[in-house]
Amino acid sequence: MLGGKPAAFAQQLAPATVPPATMFCDYEGTTTCAQGGPSILQCASATRATNVTTARTDSYALALTTQPTDTNIAGSGGWVRCDEAFTVQSTEGTDEWWWSSFYLPSTWHYPVSTDGGCQDIGPEFHSNYSGDTQPNFEIQLCPLNIYGVGWYVRVYGGAGAPQSDGPGRTNFLGVKDPYGDPIATRGVWYDILMHFHWSYTSAGITDLWINGVHQAGFPYNGPNLYQGYSAYLKLPNYHPAYTNTIYYDRTVRGPTQASVVPTTSSTTTVTGTTSGTTTGTTTGTTSTSSYVTSYTGTPFTGTPIPLTGAFMAANYDAGGQNVAYYDTTPGNLGGQYRSDDVDIISSCDTNLVSPYVVNNFATGEWMNYTVNVATAGSYTFQLLAANNYSSAQPAFHVEVDGAKVTGSVPVPNTGAWCTFKWVPTPAVSLAAGTHVVKVYSDQQYFNLETVAAAAISTYMSTYQGKPHTGTPIAVPGTFWAANFDLGGQNVAYYDTTSTNIGGQYRTSEAVDIIASCDATPTASYVVNNHATGEWMNYTISVPTTGNYIVQLRAANNYSSKVAFHVEVDGVKVTGSIPVPVTGSWCSFGTAATPAFPMTAGTHVLRITSDQQYSNLETINVIGSP
Repeated sequence: MLGGKPAAFAQQLAPATVPPATMFCDYEGTTTCAQGGPSILQCASATRATNVTTARTDSYALALTTQPTDTNIAGSGGWVRCDEAFTVQSTEGTDEWWWSSFYLPSTWHYPVSTDGGCQDIGPEFHSNYSGDTQPNFEIQLCPLNIYGVGWYVRVYGGAGAPQSDGPGRTNFLGVKDPYGDPIATRGVWYDILMHFHWSYTSAGITDLWINGVHQAGFPYNGPNLYQGYSAYLKLPNYHPAYTNTIYYDRTVRGPTQASVVPTTSSTTTVTGTTSGTTTGTTTGTTSTSSYVTSYTGTPFTGTPIPLTGAFMAANYDAGGQNVAYYDTTPGNLGGQYRSDDVDIISSCDTNLVSPYVVNNFATGEWMNYTVNVATAGSYTFQLLAANNYSSAQPAFHVEVDGAKVTGSVPVPNTGAWCTFKWVPTPAVSLAAGTHVVKVYSDQQYFNLETVAAAAISTYMSTYQGKPHTGTPIAVPGTFWAANFDLGGQNVAYYDTTSTNIGGQYRTSEAVDIIASCDATPTASYVVNNHATGEWMNYTISVPTTGNYIVQLRAANNYSSKVAFHVEVDGVKVTGSIPVPVTGSWCSFGTAATPAFPMTAGTHVLRITSDQQYSNLETINVIGSP
């Protein structure tokens, strides 16, 4: 069971003001914090620190970018990086709360073993001892083949000066990603809440929440500072192998939890031009309806859910019966996760997307979710649901701010309560701003695991890749894995090597391609050694809206942990799918995804390697009932 959220997250947050003794930065500039620092942005060149309007809590976020040729950005250190540093010092005996938020864009590259190990993301505290750069606290993402898990947290501290490995280092392996990904999820915001009582003795306290989920192993009671020294906050972007960008939005330090967890402004006029990793101008005024103004429920994590993206159905708002939800039975009959009336069980989905499931969603029951829409436009909602109930046709509808925006959408029979499929709604028009989304059961029963929202056509309007043959690949159908889109590195594909090491077929590209040695080949060429973090895009044409399955014909003679996932138009639509061991690099088998929804039209299908190595011969997209 997840550790839950801090108690104050279940209450109405204080107004979005900054109390006395609280310092914060909203990154309205690229060199200093105008709102109350003191802070200095050490990654200050025009191509390394830029403002973007993809923000979590206010008008702007900071985009920190590292290039492969970087060695030392504005004094930030000898290892390739750029970072932001608050000059405020955390000292012995200080009790403080910190809140920070970061975002991994769709082009962000997962760390691989050739990068030299793990890479720091999110807030990091460094000792001010000049002889060593060892941090006091850090969050990392690691290649899966190093520790077998993606998330990794370290707490350092103890008597004397910092040393290269301690003393007093404590590692927390397998920190829980709230989106269910073993590594991290692109295109969503991560909110990091930390509580420290700084000490070089056992009196030290370190506590950690990610998106309201209390992390296992915390609170840690032990040294988190070095004797005679202090610590200051950095927001890092370490990535030596290639161009990489991380967004940061609003960092707050204060004496209490309530003083640092922000609400999202729903009345901000977002006007400006972005530069660097994001280009273009976004102008408009966000929308706050009378329904939202009078609504007394609050977001489960304390901040509205960002759309687009996926979120756990069990993370409905706080506020109780007839406010945040309506349930026909008293008490949580499933007995898992939350202690209110919604029935929640642990997921038995073999392709786990969320760890908990709203069970036996009965006729007339509903749940509310406070969301934040960054850009006005057309969206489709998708429910990941299981239905093995034969007495009637289960169905649901969606409401936004008290208004019904879809008709009744049937949930098809999935064949088992542990088999989940995506069920899409028709397009819904949403204004930018804060909204309350209600998922309402029109007809029982079905089990609900995850809710997702995707913008219609936004991704395709900015995608720079082109189909390999000049026209989109028609699906359902089978096509060569080596026929990925044109557009090059970071557009049509990402490969960890700079040349085609296989030397076959598309020799001017960086994707490694060899001739197939398959005894019964379905393609003449094979994408070779698909490594962790590598991906390829395919522009496809979908004839009708419905559910689809992706099958990979692949060879794996490396490890039982080899896996991949699928994205459509920049949105992750599957969990991590294992590639079975085939016993030989010339023996190919099939790895298949569960069904997921796609609307009729042109889309970009991405195949991403979660764990190396596999050889990919063909991709088959088939329709599913």
